[in-house]
Amino acid sequence: MRTRYWKAVLATVLATVLVVGVAIPTLAQTVIDIAAVPGVTAPVLGASPVAAITETAQYTGAVVWAPTDDPFLGAQVYTATITLTAKAGYTLPGVAEDFFTVAGVTTDTNPASSGVITAVFPATAAAVIDIAAVPGVTA
Repeated sequence: MRTRYWKAVLATVLATVLVVGVAIPTLAQTVIDIAAVPGVTAPVLGASPVAAITETAQYTGAVVWAPTDDPFLGAQVYTATITLTAKAGYTLPGVAEDFFTVAGVTTDTNPASSGVITAVFPATAAAVIDIAAVPGVTA
């Protein structure tokens, strides 16, 4: 009889702990509102691509380039996929579609509530041929 009593008390305590245990307070977060993504510049023939944005007060970000040339080649269109990560107190859910902007691009897009930006840049300048004479060829 005593065993049944303790089992009932234990079950009541566990049920109370479980119900109370799921009440976790949430911290208020602000939707990111810095649209201009700093630190990603248009590709230039012979320059090296950046791997990260310039950090802001609200987010950090990594940059992956396609194609993956390093240094950048001439007469080539490059696409940067920029993945932003919200800092503490900020959130990406709630960001509008195509909210983010990247300087010098042909197009920049991002899905709603996402920090993944696709930035397409205009073609780099063509390589200049600077050989004055071709060996073995005479005029």
